Amino acid sequence: MDGMLSDTLPRYKNIKRMILARIRSGEWPPDHRIPSENQLMATYGVSKMTAERALCELAREGELVRFPRIGSFVARTRRCQISLEFTELADVIRTRGNVYSARIVHLAQVPVPLAFADELGLGLGSTVYHSIVVHNEDGVPVQLEDRFVLPAVAPGYLTQDFSAQTPHACLLREICTPDTTYSVQAVVPQPWERTLLALLPAEPCLSIEQRILMDSAVMSVARYVFSSSRHRMRGSADYRN
Repeated sequence: MDGMLSDTLPRYKNIKRMILARIRSGEWPPDHRIPSENQLMATYGVSKMTAERALCELAREGELVRFPRIGSFVARTRRCQISLEFTELADVIRTRGNVYSARIVHLAQVPVPLAFADELGLGLGSTVYHSIVVHNEDGVPVQLEDRFVLPAVAPGYLTQDFSAQTPHACLLREICTPDTTYSVQAVVPQPWERTLLALLPAEPCLSIEQRILMDSAVMSVARYVFSSSRHRMRGSADYRN
């Protein structure tokens, strides 16, 4: 395995990326035994915890199968590549002939949360831009957007008029050829989220966590919360052996 690690990614993500590259290329076919934690430690000069995290995450994502005292192997499972369509909410609302509006709940420069410091490549004591925006359709709240942004990426972020454009649209203008990842799950909203979205006590919600990347480095982290009755997503699935 190539022993060069990128300085722009956490080390465990570098190891994951290199393992996945060999799986995707066919160099490591199903049932192929991959290097052990000790071998990864020796090759990349990382700690046992870092090597373990990379292998555990790949196993959790269905890429590897791990057997105690035996090793880790490329999974045989059939992969399903799912593509979800995410269209700018303001455009969707206007296309329907309805009125888009936004309420700016919070917009400030704040200390980076510990949970995101490593992802954003920042040390403790660094600051990020933080926005909380409620997006409305005909005056009804349909989406809550809670976003953190690296100041260097969008220096004018705090002066933008988010009543006319979404924070996401603003960032797409600032970042050249960004990559975006999403994680979708059903959630119980936090009390303050339920209040801002004017939800009923037992109303279920959908949460989408978004990462905007440039050259594999995270530029922005966001969490969207929707009422399940006020939002719809479309997607397609491509099954491959």
